[in-house]
Amino acid sequence: MKNNKQKLAKILLDVPVEKGVLGFDKYRDALINIIKGSEPRFTIGIFGGWGTGKTTLMRMMKKILDDE
Repeated sequence: MKNNKQKLAKILLDVPVEKGVLGFDKYRDALINIIKGSEPRFTIGIFGGWGTGKTTLMRMMKKILDDE
């Protein structure tokens, strides 16, 4: 007897979180120290696959830098 159940597709939303639930605090702090301790005209690259938290990390950094 065949199983006639349909497979359901799951849609993943790419919604950055506001707080560091991914354990990015140490990366955030290290990058902020580099930014604050360096002269202008440098680039930091944030690389990763879809959904790995790049936007979340950048928003965490921006919030701290904007608040200072």
